[in-house]
Order: sequence, then structure tokens, then C-alpha cells
Amino acid sequence: MSGFGAGLFVSYAFTVAWAADAAWWWLDRTGYDERPVWLDRTLHGFLAFVVFNATVVYETGFIRWAGLVVFVALGWLLLTRGRAVVARP
Repeated sequence: MSGFGAGLFVSYAFTVAWAADAAWWWLDRTGYDERPVWLDRTLHGFLAFVVFNATVVYETGFIRWAGLVVFVALGWLLLTRGRAVVARP
């Protein structure tokens, strides 16, 4: 995905977004926890998209299959957690 062209800028954007997200979490935990849901989901969706492409789409062999297993497990956890949050009174 990276190396030249647009993929290189996606890698830069990933690094900046991840660093900014981590810094926000460390420096202002209350603000981080109270940020809009759309911002949280958009940012983490972008990060997950890049990691998925880097591990499942563009890799081969063990890394591809390990990445696929991890993403299926994370998807299952996201779905079951979402149901548990909705089911609370």
C-alpha cells in the first residue's frame, strides 16, 4: 500500500491519525471520552481499514490468515458488545 504514490500519503495519514488519537487519550482523557461518536467511529474505522488492507489484502501467507482471524474475532466482539449495550435497561 505504501512505497510510492497515494499509498505513501495514506501511510502518513495513518501515522498522524494514530499518534493524534493516542496523544489525545493520554493528555485529555475526559475530552477523549466525551468526543462525538461520529469522530470516534470515523477515526477508528479509518485505522481499521488501513490495518485490514495492510494485513489481509496486501500480505501473503501466515500474516494474511492471522490478520483475517483477528479481524473476524474483532468483528464478532464488536457485534456482541453492541447487542449487550443495547440490551441494558
